[in-house]
Amino acid sequence: MWKWVTNIFRKRTPEQRLLQEYDDLMKRAHDASHRDRRASDLLRAEAEDIWTQIETLRFNQSFENDNT
Repeated sequence: MWKWVTNIFRKRTPEQRLLQEYDDLMKRAHDASHRDRRASDLLRAEAEDIWTQIETLRFNQSFENDNT
């Protein structure tokens, strides 16, 4: 119970938010793959775009850490 309560008030980083969105889209794509291949492909493409954003964010963070 306390874990759930503390998670509500804990601030998430942009990377964590993008990862959660990526996971949700991949789950939806998997579920849709059983019914509609086209919808599954669209969801997967959207998830791949988010993954590109995550990689860019990680690269920029590592670049900033190397320069400090």
